[in-house]
Amino acid sequence: MAQALKLKLDENLSERHARAARYRGCDATTAVQQELCSAPDAVLLEVARKEGRVLITMDKDLSNTVRYPPREYSGIVLLRVPELITLRAIERAMSIFLDLVATRSPIGRLWASIASVCVNSETRSCLDETLVRRCQAS
Repeated sequence: MAQALKLKLDENLSERHARAARYRGCDATTAVQQELCSAPDAVLLEVARKEGRVLITMDKDLSNTVRYPPREYSGIVLLRVPELITLRAIERAMSIFLDLVATRSPIGRLWASIASVCVNSETRSCLDETLVRRCQAS
């Protein structure tokens, strides 16, 4: 049996999201569980790295690949939702991410999961729930 993908959910994601990840076979913990609320980004990312966990966050600062080179960490997933942030939009972005990790590994990469579209910065692939296709280069 393959080892479960290890995830750390930032404080802007709840235990509800961690349970959804566990239900899908991931080993998920939260920043809240480890009393890391309001910890600096670098500290949270370092804790995730030491634990071998992919960090899932809504914090755009962590998408800075110069400051936080993805290959130096276990992986960073940035959940992006439409202007109106709702629980449903966050759950949809999380679900898209969980669908994607069933076939691809986020380890050592930066991914952005955007409510209905997921973009992998290395392959420039787009994902929706039913179709994977190449993005047009801008």
